[in-house]
Amino acid sequence: MSFVRNSSLTKTATGPIHFRQGTGNTKKAEHRMITLKIGNDVREIRRKTDVDESWINRQINARRADGLSVCVQVTIHDADCDVILSTPGCGGGMGGSRQPNPSERAIIDLWAKRGLNNPNFTGGNLIAFLHQLLKR
Repeated sequence: MSFVRNSSLTKTATGPIHFRQGTGNTKKAEHRMITLKIGNDVREIRRKTDVDESWINRQINARRADGLSVCVQVTIHDADCDVILSTPGCGGGMGGSRQPNPSERAIIDLWAKRGLNNPNFTGGNLIAFLHQLLKR
């Protein structure tokens, strides 16, 4: 997954959150684009039925069983939000200057509320986050 030019990076207490600079889009997008990446495997999430709970749990549990760190990245893009959230297993990054807008802040708070800043998060934490995100 590549980040767009002019992106900033803000480091949270446990993992990086990337904010992309303005999209220039002033209308609310019809559909939020959500990309879920676990390790090297990527899935597009557009509706609740795209959240494959079995696949998510298999990916996370298999990596832990193999002694690997679990890196999950969720990219969210619409007219109000352009953010990449990462679990602690993805490693850190350098700080940036842009502050999250209110829509991004609400998503970041939900990420934290669902325990995804904790290295011992579960597939259930991620699934709950995605389901709640899709209700917004």
